[in-house]
Amino acid sequence: MTLADYSFTAFTVLNGARIVAYLPQIVCVHRDRAGASSVSMMTWGMFFSANMATVFYALAVIGDRIMAGVFAANAVFCIAIFALTLRKRIAHAWRASRTDGHMPPVFSFSPAGIREWLFRLPHRMEDRIAARHAGDRWSDAVEREINRDWQDYRCGRLH
Repeated sequence: MTLADYSFTAFTVLNGARIVAYLPQIVCVHRDRAGASSVSMMTWGMFFSANMATVFYALAVIGDRIMAGVFAANAVFCIAIFALTLRKRIAHAWRASRTDGHMPPVFSFSPAGIREWLFRLPHRMEDRIAARHAGDRWSDAVEREINRDWQDYRCGRLH
C-alpha cells in the first residue's frame, strides 16, 4: 500500500468513527429538560455547513463519491443535533410561557426581548444548580457534588 492508500484508509475510518461520536451528544440533548442551553446551535450549524461544503467540493472538484458520502453522513448528524436542540429550546420556552403567563422571549423579536433571552440563557443552568446547594459551606465534597450536578444538568438528568 502507498502513503495515499494509508491516508485514505485513515480518513475513512476516522470520519466514519466520527458518526458514532455524535451519538452521546444526541442522547444528552434528548434527555435535557432545560432547553438544551449548554449546546451551541451556532457550532452545530457551522459543522453542518462545513460538512456540506466538503460534500460539494468532493463531488464538483475532485469527483470523490466516498469522501462526499462520509461528509454527507456527518452533515446529517450535525443537522439532527441542531434540529433536536432547536426543538428542545422551543418546547422549553413554551413550557415556561405557560407557567409565567407571557410570551417567551425567544419568540418576541423586539431588541429588548432578544437581549432578555440572551441574558437569561447562561443563568438558567447556574440558578438551578445553585438552588440545590443554598447555604452549603464550600468544601471539596460540595465542589464535587456541584460538578456532578453540572454533568447531570448537561445530560438532562437534573430535575
